[in-house]
Amino acid sequence: MGTTLLPGGAGKYVLGVDPACPRCPEPLTAPHMLLHCQNYKAQRDHLEAALPMD
Repeated sequence: MGTTLLPGGAGKYVLGVDPACPRCPEPLTAPHMLLHCQNYKAQRDHLEAALPMD
């Protein structure tokens, strides 16, 4: 039998744990990316600017 190569983010599905954030020691979860991490601040600012404000 051969081995199966899994993509880098497959650990969450195989092991049941979130991968670590590349900049912080926190798990790389959606709330961490969307609310807290300074590594993703530029993306958050870009997305916030694209939202229509009424």
